Amino acid sequence: LAQITSAQKMYMLTTIPNGAPLKEMHTTASYGYRIHPVTKSKKFHRGIDLRAKSRTKVYSTADGVVRYVQSKNKGDFGRVIIIAHNFGFETTYAHLRKTNVKIGDVVKKNQLIGLSGNSGRSTGPHLHYEVRYASKILNPRDFIRWNLKTYETIFKKQRRVQWEYLVKLIKDQHKLEQL
Repeated sequence: LAQITSAQKMYMLTTIPNGAPLKEMHTTASYGYRIHPVTKSKKFHRGIDLRAKSRTKVYSTADGVVRYVQSKNKGDFGRVIIIAHNFGFETTYAHLRKTNVKIGDVVKKNQLIGLSGNSGRSTGPHLHYEVRYASKILNPRDFIRWNLKTYETIFKKQRRVQWEYLVKLIKDQHKLEQL
């Protein structure tokens, strides 16, 4: 990791989810087991819930391709967007009021993708946000806190990601670009 260049770090911070999907962030429900507010039963919460008034702008946390959009209010998540990012990462944005993208759209980091809402099985307006790697559910808080200043912390906190191989792949890719 010590040999990774600043350009390679910036590439990772553009293509792997990091930062918040909302301009202002306050967590109302954390990742992990909890008592579900609607069903009142103990259930694993696969993401985090972020407080947001209805119609708050929601942004992509990395470059990617929109892989799924549910623009109608149905199911547990209601209106939802799933974005596929490089290296097997994926983000989910749920309980939206409005979706601004469609399947196949290429999105950039910090691009407006929808508006928060109260769709699906929800007790009030908020954004449900998830991060996955190779179908493994990860704690989004670590990715929200990940930036250039805290760059190396993610490698210790998220051991379910094979960072060593991923970093080597990125370094090799950048070497090929220089040839």
